[in-house]
Amino acid sequence: NNKRDGDEYDPNYGHYNHDERINKRTHLNASVMTGKGRIERIEDARQVLYILDALDKEGRLKRVPTDEEILQIARRVSELKNERFFDSRHKRINEIREMDAILKELDLISEEDALYYTNLYDMWQYGANEARLAGIRFSAGLRTKLNSNKSEVNDELRYEQKEIGYFGVIRLEYENPFHLKWQSSLFSEVSYGTALQEMEEPGYYGGYSYGSGGGYAGYNAYPPDDTEELDFNNLNATLGYTIGFYPIPELPQKQKQD
Repeated sequence: NNKRDGDEYDPNYGHYNHDERINKRTHLNASVMTGKGRIERIEDARQVLYILDALDKEGRLKRVPTDEEILQIARRVSELKNERFFDSRHKRINEIREMDAILKELDLISEEDALYYTNLYDMWQYGANEARLAGIRFSAGLRTKLNSNKSEVNDELRYEQKEIGYFGVIRLEYENPFHLKWQSSLFSEVSYGTALQEMEEPGYYGGYSYGSGGGYAGYNAYPPDDTEELDFNNLNATLGYTIGFYPIPELPQKQKQD
């Protein structure tokens, strides 16, 4: 039976016209934090290592670059990725040309041939698809939240919930790329604060619900002018530790030989 409270039967379509139900939700969260340390994105530096490793495997790397030279290339990679071009093809041509130039400037290339250029292009295209992070950061501050959930049926209020809260927060984050393929991440947070929650369910409302596949049915009713305020304190603690695996984006050796 598709009938629900307030439905009217439409003989033209042979079923009931259901109520018009509208749900309005608003979620606003804002934080003001201060602390020490930083978490940096390092996928550009990792991409440089992928490029150098690929060239070394193909015998196109003349020598092992120093740490300072690797950072120099990584800074150039970041600059190239932030440059803007109207045509993406021109951007890619410029990127490969500039990478080729800095590798030759540092005298790292042993042989310039198709194998060198295709490996350079391949690692430039696919060597930085995943974000990599490094560093440690401790922070503390204030977090506020404002949530609103409102339900209307045929333009009449059926349910409204409001919540506002203030919380003090202490957080610790640690990112460790301990291998080209592996990354460990630690996240810890403790928050304490107070929240005021107000719920309103005006009028008497009853309704049928139904399910298509075996079915379920229910009926709910609420007393008139039912408004409730809750003031409560919250203490939350979160601790998470993950290890991520990032395979080097290269073709299997057998495919290369084919």
